[in-house]
Amino acid sequence: MVKAIRIHEHGGPEKLVWEDVELGQPGQGEIRVKHHAVGLNYIDTYQRSGLYPLAQLPAVMGMEGAGEVIAVGAGVADFKAGDRVAYANPMGSYCEERNMPADRAVPVPEAIPYETAAAMMLQGMTVRYLLRETYKVTADTTLLFHAAAGGVGLAAIQLAQLVGATVIATEARPDKLDYLRSIGVEHVVDGRTPDFVDEVKQRSGGGVEIVLNFLPGEYIPASLAVLREGGRFIEIGKRGIWTPEHVARERADVTYFVVALDQITEDEPAQIGEMLREMLASFAAGVLQPLPLKTFPI
Repeated sequence: MVKAIRIHEHGGPEKLVWEDVELGQPGQGEIRVKHHAVGLNYIDTYQRSGLYPLAQLPAVMGMEGAGEVIAVGAGVADFKAGDRVAYANPMGSYCEERNMPADRAVPVPEAIPYETAAAMMLQGMTVRYLLRETYKVTADTTLLFHAAAGGVGLAAIQLAQLVGATVIATEARPDKLDYLRSIGVEHVVDGRTPDFVDEVKQRSGGGVEIVLNFLPGEYIPASLAVLREGGRFIEIGKRGIWTPEHVARERADVTYFVVALDQITEDEPAQIGEMLREMLASFAAGVLQPLPLKTFPI
């Protein structure tokens, strides 16, 4: 038996239960990980509340973690007991120990603390996938990132700055706007309302090539309005998103991506693993900097 945080029904934080969970030996192709740190993400609140329904209940919460391999199942050649690993998906990280598919885990360099590794998995994977698979970002690219002081936004800013791309960032709070300026974002726009179209067009010289969005409602048509002809609209939100048909009616020239990283990790574990290893190597080498984080005891 191990301790885990589970939900038996959807609802608020009061639905989280700290309880014993039966855990057998790792099966074929699995490893057993003793967690040192797990990540807390917005998607966890969506899953808990039922806004992003789970396949079945009860369920152990959490989408990312980092820790030590303490056992391996049959057929596992890439890991051994004592290895440091991290992962993003499958769900079930809010626990002391877990069994999971070995092909979802990546080695963590000694230079990276477990807390840092656990906090960068989902955000780093999301951005790495989006900026590699949807559009070739270069120094000539202009991008609009909404809610840019969040984890995904900050990771996206770093990767865009590495290639010299132009970033336009929105945020809703003055302190977050100031923070974005402090990390070198030249074009910072007040995003408290969707009335940013004219300012973004002015700052971008007519429009942007890429919008990274997870804001609902009127922010969607406003964001479509600032895209250049043939631009990319990348939707990572879960609530109130538009269908491809709706986007096509508004902007037939725009390429629209709705990205569900949980499904992508299921379908393309080898590709995602390669991206995560590259990302961790970049952090270990100091090419990328860890995102700001705060730790809490379980």
